[in-house]
Amino acid sequence: MTAALTLGVAAVAVGLVPVYENGFSSKDEFRQIDKLSGGSSCTKFHEKAKRFGVAVDGGSTKCIFRTPIEGDRPGPDHEVEAKVKVNKSTSSKIRKQVYGAVGVRAGKKVGYELRVFPKRQRWEVHQTPNSSGFPFKGTLEKINGVGKQNRLNLSAFGNRITAKVNGTKVLSRVDENAARVSGRIVTLVAAIEKKTNKAARVTFDSVSVKIPNP
Repeated sequence: MTAALTLGVAAVAVGLVPVYENGFSSKDEFRQIDKLSGGSSCTKFHEKAKRFGVAVDGGSTKCIFRTPIEGDRPGPDHEVEAKVKVNKSTSSKIRKQVYGAVGVRAGKKVGYELRVFPKRQRWEVHQTPNSSGFPFKGTLEKINGVGKQNRLNLSAFGNRITAKVNGTKVLSRVDENAARVSGRIVTLVAAIEKKTNKAARVTFDSVSVKIPNP
C-alpha cells in the first residue's frame, strides 16, 4: 500500500489527524520524497527497500528533501515525526558533525528544524530566518548513538513550537516572530557541518505528518 493523503481519517492522538504516512516499503513511496536543495553532493537511495537514505558526499553540505505535504497558506499548522539514523558507514572522522533533522513550515530560506547529532547526544531547534533566541540547544542521554534510530517530533501550531526526541519534550516555546516563518512544506534533512571530503549516510525509516483536528 502506497503512502497517500488521508484527510478525514480518525485521529491517532487527541486533537490531531494524520494526513501523510510513509514507511518506504515500495519504490512508489520512495519516489514521493524529492530533493529541495543541496546540489550534486546530495543523493537519495532506497536502502533495503524499507528506508529512505541520503548520501551526503562531502561537507559542509546540507541536503533538504521535501515530502508531498504542502499547506494551502503560509505557515500551516503541521506536526512531523520521523525515525532517523546516522549510518555506521559514515566516516568516523566526521560523525560528531553529522545530523539528521525534520522541518516544518519549510522552504528554501525559511522553516523550523529539529536536528539530532547522535555521536554527541545533542539536539538543536533552528529557525530560519533566525530570531527570538534561536537556535535552542541541549544534550539528552536518551539520544541513541550512530547506527541506531532516533525518533524526532516537531510541531508548529499557531505560534507555539514543540520538539521531542525519543518521546522526551526538549522544547515548547511561543515564538513571537512565527509569522516570519512562511514556508508551507515538511522536510527531511541530512547534513555535515564540517568542511570535509568525507561522506555521510543518513536514513529515515518512516515519516508521518499530522494536522490539528478541524
